[in-house]
Amino acid sequence: NRRLHSSNISSKGGPPALAADIEAGRSARSNFFAGGGGKVVEDLVGVSVGWMMVARVEDLERWGEDPEGYTVDVSRSSPDADVRAAGQGLLLALVEAEESKSLALNLLATRMRDYDEQRSAAEREARSASETERGGIGVGKYVCDLEILKWDAIYTAAGVASSSLSGFEFVEWFGNSLGPSLTVIIQGAASSNSNNSILPVLRHRIVWLLGCWVSSLDAPSRPQVYAALASVLSLTDAKSDAAV
Repeated sequence: NRRLHSSNISSKGGPPALAADIEAGRSARSNFFAGGGGKVVEDLVGVSVGWMMVARVEDLERWGEDPEGYTVDVSRSSPDADVRAAGQGLLLALVEAEESKSLALNLLATRMRDYDEQRSAAEREARSASETERGGIGVGKYVCDLEILKWDAIYTAAGVASSSLSGFEFVEWFGNSLGPSLTVIIQGAASSNSNNSILPVLRHRIVWLLGCWVSSLDAPSRPQVYAALASVLSLTDAKSDAAV
């Protein structure tokens, strides 16, 4: 039998060569994330949220053809086979790694606080298809505005990273942005200008997002949030598909 002599054990309980390799790896990772004064982290957050998590034409086409099937596909998606799932995995790695989490979370929180853009995206979803087509992508008989897809991705990121965003004031965010945005969307559903060719992207995503953050709600805010959810789920227009 081979014996491992005590002289070959490091103070951390492993062979000296292995301990040195681990330390070298940690140093390389720290240097990588520190590169460019945080630009590496900023770029990776931008890629994950601004590109990888954005819905593709084929995603929206699948949704339009079979909302229930689309929902099942998304729930089963794997980072190895789906770029949106891979983007979520990348973001999770960034908000959990010691070297990158502070900056990554600050970047995400800054985007989440852009209340004006969120309201604008909600208004776009409530508009007629003819107006939306000017700044969107066509998906068969459906159309989706690029600003809507941008906020769908940001809301996805906010839900995926919800456990790491423990210091973010969700109740304030709901009062200043999510709640008013839902109101705009609900009002749009009742408007004669609302066109059934626009997929309910933000309607679906905000409902999903509230589920991700439900544990962060304090007692006074719960009735307001639950009322908003009830209003969305009680809509009977053509956009209230199985995905919502």
